[in-house]
Amino acid sequence: MPLVLSDPVADVVAVVDKLRADDRLITSPEMVLGDVEVLLEAVSKLQAVLVRRLRACEAALDAAGGYLLPAASGPLRDLVLAARDLAGPAWLAASADDPDVAAFTALESTPAPPAPADLDEVLSRVLWARFAPRAASGDASRQQA
Repeated sequence: MPLVLSDPVADVVAVVDKLRADDRLITSPEMVLGDVEVLLEAVSKLQAVLVRRLRACEAALDAAGGYLLPAASGPLRDLVLAARDLAGPAWLAASADDPDVAAFTALESTPAPPAPADLDEVLSRVLWARFAPRAASGDASRQQA
């Protein structure tokens, strides 16, 4: 069954696909730093949207009286996959000893996502671990991609 997307989400998907297709070498240090700063801000804003959408999923599940709606498992699983793509498989592997990362990677072996509130917690913790602002002398290993 094809996914039903809102227009803004479809626009985000199109822009991300365009960015990935045009990931050319940038030789200007100023442009690289500017791009990184703006992309990190965009990721932060997308995280906020993901949390709001996850809460909307939780409300829909609550309205269903505790029954998992057939359409709910797919979008919740997609949230896990999106978070994995945002964090990056290399970073997840390098940070496997972090308890928040371990909880997140354990989601891949579950047949269905956990309850939305639990999933919200796991996703927010792993994305915070990956993208939280760091002090200049902070742990450089967490910044690896």
